[in-house]
Amino acid sequence: MRKVILLAAAAALFAAPALATTPVISGKYIVNYNEICQQNDAHIQFAGQGQTNAETLLANFDTANATVKLTGSVTYAPLVGNYIAPATTTVSQSLAYSNTATTVTIGSTTFNALYGPLKNGVAQSAVFSGISSGLCSASATAIKQ
Repeated sequence: MRKVILLAAAAALFAAPALATTPVISGKYIVNYNEICQQNDAHIQFAGQGQTNAETLLANFDTANATVKLTGSVTYAPLVGNYIAPATTTVSQSLAYSNTATTVTIGSTTFNALYGPLKNGVAQSAVFSGISSGLCSASATAIKQ
């Protein structure tokens, strides 16, 4: 009988509706952003060779102005073909952003999102993935600072 009660309680927890509150993304987050682009993608630097991009960023989300300032570095290289050494360059840009309970939009790109714990409604972490503006597969992890 005890096992049935525990199973019923667990089922009730999983069947409970998700929180209706949209998490707020605000302030500074450390972000690890990765893209992998197909070999035949004409939108990338190494068209015909594919490309990988690994970005280490500080993202400062300004909720009042709905903008995010990204600073940091990106390391990139082709995926196939003759060896070309990876290169690193800096990133510094500001873009519009918004989010819902299930998405994050940065610039014109909307990603699927899952949020970690909230503190006073502000997400302390998030993971998101989707198709980047360069038509590449992209994923990221963000941790509140």
